[in-house]
Amino acid sequence: MPGAGKSSAGRALSRVLGYRFVDLDVETERAAGKSIAELFGDGESVFRAAERGALEAVAARRRVVVAAGGGALADVDALALARSAGAVVYLRVPATELARRLAGAADRPLLLDGAGAPLRPVALRRRLRSLLLSREPVYRQANLVVDAHGRPMSDVAREIAEGLRRLS
Repeated sequence: MPGAGKSSAGRALSRVLGYRFVDLDVETERAAGKSIAELFGDGESVFRAAERGALEAVAARRRVVVAAGGGALADVDALALARSAGAVVYLRVPATELARRLAGAADRPLLLDGAGAPLRPVALRRRLRSLLLSREPVYRQANLVVDAHGRPMSDVAREIAEGLRRLS
C-alpha cells in the first residue's frame, strides 16, 4: 500500500542482503520517459501498462530488492510474475496509519482530489480503506506478510531477511 514503507524497508533489506535496490516507480518513469504524474495524467491504464513493462524488465534481474508501487502487484497476474522472479513481501500497515503517513502528500495521484490537491484527512482515510479492502486479498498471497506498523525499518528488513532464509 502507499505509505507502507516499501522503499525504506527495501533499501534497508538491500543492505542486509548485499543486493541492489530498485524502485519500480523510478524504473517506470525511466522506461516511459515521463513522470508518474504525467503517466497518470494520460490515464491510470496507461500508467499500469508502463508499470507492468517495467516490472517485466526488473523481474529478469538477479540479486535485486524491488520496491513495487502499491498497485503494481494488486492483480494476480502481476503478482504471479513477481513471484516467478523471487519472493514477494507484503508490508502490512493499518489504513489509519497509512493516512497519517500520507497526509498532505501531493505526489500520489490516487490520493488526490478531482482538482489535483491532496485529499482531506477523512477522504484520505476512506480512500485508503477502500484501496486496502480491494487489494489485500491479492497482497495476502505474497510469500511473506510482515507487520510494518510502528516498527523501525531496520527491524522490518531483518525480519524479511530471516523469512527469506526460511523460504529457501
